[in-house]
Amino acid sequence: TSYIPTSGSTVTRAADVASITGTNFSSWYNQNEGTVFTDIRAIAPQGAYVAGTISNNTSANRIYFGANNSFNILVSSGGAIQFSANYYPYSQGQNVKHAAGLDVNNMSWYVDGTLRGSETTCLMPVGVDRFYLNANETGGQFFSAYLSRLTYYPERVSDESLEALTA
Repeated sequence: TSYIPTSGSTVTRAADVASITGTNFSSWYNQNEGTVFTDIRAIAPQGAYVAGTISNNTSANRIYFGANNSFNILVSSGGAIQFSANYYPYSQGQNVKHAAGLDVNNMSWYVDGTLRGSETTCLMPVGVDRFYLNANETGGQFFSAYLSRLTYYPERVSDESLEALTA
């Protein structure tokens, strides 16, 4: 985190939220397919933690990944949930690796080397133009965990590769 001068007293500040929009985002994001991988360790008991959100600044078209009382992935397009999967239970201090391979009619999600969800009738989000690290599109639900690694691949990798990434 950044340095916070205290001048001898206790102070607080807002959570860090990083975002990428415009050509900084569109230069690397593939609207048609992709893969998201995260390596996370919860530092608090179960609660709302967002590792990141790729969206059009609404919940109608987004890829949301992180944890919310469970580690999860959620993909919505046109206001309809296309793919959603959760992994229970987890505990404070637990490390979890999860990866989602996303493509039209071919989405799957692996957690710690095991398939935890898949969907073969689904769409990708439309009009996606930004990425939020540590927040959702409203700026809420800040990430209360250690994020060791977050990787985005602009292609949908095979299920075998998702399994290997998370093992």
